[in-house]
Amino acid sequence: MNFCAIGLGRMGRRHLQVANNLGFEIVGNTPEQFTAFQAAEFARWKKVIEVGKITAD
Repeated sequence: MNFCAIGLGRMGRRHLQVANNLGFEIVGNTPEQFTAFQAAEFARWKKVIEVGKITAD
């Protein structure tokens, strides 16, 4: 999820702490950086799924 899309700038300190506790990594980056990150994550997890022969039930 691109957390910036839901208004990171309007989030209070409590909301940021809750997001961090849930495992979100709050970053401020450009759309191009986010696209590159998503592409890298897709490739990484695709390899994990293929090597592990993971399938959906």
